[in-house]
Amino acid sequence: MKALQALQNEPIPEKLPQNGETGKETEEDKDANKSEISVVFEIALKRNIPVSFEVIKESGPPHMKSFVTRVTVGEFTAEGEGNSKKLSKKRAAMSVLQELKKLPPLPVIEKPKLYFKKRPKTILKTGPEYGQGMNPISRLAQIQQAKKEKEPEYVLLSERGMPRRREFVMQVPSAVVSEIVPLLCRVPT
Repeated sequence: MKALQALQNEPIPEKLPQNGETGKETEEDKDANKSEISVVFEIALKRNIPVSFEVIKESGPPHMKSFVTRVTVGEFTAEGEGNSKKLSKKRAAMSVLQELKKLPPLPVIEKPKLYFKKRPKTILKTGPEYGQGMNPISRLAQIQQAKKEKEPEYVLLSERGMPRRREFVMQVPSAVVSEIVPLLCRVPT
């Protein structure tokens, strides 16, 4: 409560733009959250330049080792030193980044836009022969989808037969079909 009272007297800081709020985002802003090593690999990939990191020196007692890592990006080479391999690699990447950022920007190549032919919205086939060999349950579901209506709900009227040869008599409500049509389906259990 004391903290809230103290903060009430403070001016409200200006809100910084969030990701995607401004279209004027520069390449450096995009790279702010990435590690230096990632940025080196991205620049090298865009320019088709090989990258290699190599630990060239390891010295000191086991509890206080010092590492020197060399990074080579095409014709650029830099070294970084640190008390861990990770830190020396990061420092080497920071050094070579300074050189890579001096390179001229790549020309912007716009990719051609691909145009796709739209599919028809309805899947209902109107030919009288269509659906003759199709499962009637699937055909009814297709008709309902084409009408943009819910799939029919089936009501179990009866079941009969032996456990491995059970037969179910189902009914489709009349709202879906002009008259009530019992469907005889043989379903293995």
